[in-house]
Amino acid sequence: MFNFEGVKVLQAIKAARIEKSSRNFPFIHIREFQLSIKTKHLFLIGMLSIGLIFLNSCGRRTPPRPNIVKTSFQHLKVIQRGEQLRLFWEMKKAIPETGNSEQFKIEELQVEPDCTNCIPQLSKVYIAPFPSEHFIISGKQVFFYPAIRKDLKFYLYKVMHQSEDGENFNNPQVANFRGFVDFPEMPPLQWHWLPKSSLPELPKFPVAALPSSVKNFRLLRFSWKPQQEKIEFYFPNRDEVVQRKLFYRVNLYKKNQGDAWPETPINRKPIAENFFIDYQVPGEKAFLYQMRWVDSRGNESGASSTYVISLKPNP
Repeated sequence: MFNFEGVKVLQAIKAARIEKSSRNFPFIHIREFQLSIKTKHLFLIGMLSIGLIFLNSCGRRTPPRPNIVKTSFQHLKVIQRGEQLRLFWEMKKAIPETGNSEQFKIEELQVEPDCTNCIPQLSKVYIAPFPSEHFIISGKQVFFYPAIRKDLKFYLYKVMHQSEDGENFNNPQVANFRGFVDFPEMPPLQWHWLPKSSLPELPKFPVAALPSSVKNFRLLRFSWKPQQEKIEFYFPNRDEVVQRKLFYRVNLYKKNQGDAWPETPINRKPIAENFFIDYQVPGEKAFLYQMRWVDSRGNESGASSTYVISLKPNP
C-alpha cells in the first residue's frame, strides 16, 4: 500500500534545502531575475523600433525612376579619312533594305579657327531617311560623310535615331573631332606569292580571315616601308610637353574590278607590323588593293596608289 505521508515528508525536505541554498547564495536568483529583465527590455525596444520604421514608411512611394530609352545604335565615332570627315556607328539590329519611316538627325557644331575659347555653335542639321542613299551601309555598320571646312579646328556631332515624326529611338550620342592630320606620303606596296608550306606559320602573322569552306587558294604577302608618327603629351601640372615616336599602322583595302571601294579593310584591326598576308582563290578575277596610314587616334590618310593583282596558275 502506497505511503502518502512519506511522499509529503520528502517534498518538505526538498523545499527546505532549496530555501537554505537560496539564503546562502541569494545572488543566483537575483542574477537570473536581472538577466530576464534585460532580455525583456531589449526585445521590447527592438519591436518598438521595427514598428516605428514601418509606420514612418507607410504611405510613401519609392523615388521615381527616369525613363530609360533603349539604344538602337552604338559606338559612334568621327575620324579623318583623307580630306574628309567620316561618322560611323553600329546598329543594334539588322538594317532593312527599304525605308521604314525612320530617320537620322545629325547636328553639327563648330568653332571658328580664330576663336579657340569659344563655345561650339550649331552650324548645320542633317535630317535624312534611313536607310537611304545618304548613308553607306556595310552589315550593321553605318557611314556618313558630312560637308566640312578643313580650316576648322573643332567639330562636334550629335546623332539621333528617330521616327518620321521626330520621336527618339535612343538617347543622343555625341562625338567630336579636333584638327586634321598631315600624313606622310604613302610608300610603294610590295607583294609576292607564298608557297603552301607557309600555312603552319600563318597563326603567328597578321593574316586575312580565311573561310573554312575555301580549300583551294593561294597566299599573297604584302609589305611596305614603315613610317614614324610623332605624338605629343602635355602635362599641365608640370607645364611640360613630352614627345613620343610610334609607327603608323596600316589598313589594307581590297575590291573587285568595277565595285566601289569598301569602307572596311580586310584586316580586322589596324596592322602594327609592316606586312600582311591575304589569299586568292583560283578562277577569281583580278583584285584591286589600296592601303592607308592609321594614326594613334584612328584617323586615316588618303589612299595609296591602286595595285591590280591577278592570280597566277597554280605551280
